[in-house]
Amino acid sequence: MKTFISLSALFLSLSLTAQSNPAYWYLNDTSGNGFQSSILNTASGNLSLATGFSTTASGSLSTAMGFGTTSSDTASLVVGQYNLAGETVTSSATEFSLDNTAFVIGNGIANDARSDAFKVMFNGDATLAGSMTATSFIGDGSQLTNLPSSGGDSPFSYNSNEAGGIEVADY
Repeated sequence: MKTFISLSALFLSLSLTAQSNPAYWYLNDTSGNGFQSSILNTASGNLSLATGFSTTASGSLSTAMGFGTTSSDTASLVVGQYNLAGETVTSSATEFSLDNTAFVIGNGIANDARSDAFKVMFNGDATLAGSMTATSFIGDGSQLTNLPSSGGDSPFSYNSNEAGGIEVADY
């Protein structure tokens, strides 16, 4: 009886705190003990979280936030809208794998037009769609790959000082 009264008081407190726009969270015990906000989100992965609008967290320990996002890999975090990476299981939905997506920012415009602005894999690989602006690099730049050739419109110039490395042109 004490548990019922405590839970009722907690629910009443949460409802009153949210004022005129109450936020309801649902425990999805039928398919994995995940938490989801509203009825349009699905947290089917074990201990997963889905919040926003029409999001799905189907990987174990995964989180999907935003609009139309899907997090299918174990322990992955997806934000934004209509992501492509992590929408389907990369390696395993229930076991950790370095081949899985760790973090994704989706920037798609519809369910049939999914894309990503940024993706980080658990092995450390990262993919950025578009340009990246950096005012400086730490280190000698020897680990930077796929750089445009020096000269012309390239913002990179190869440093000829003793330290070597890459310098970014000052625009």
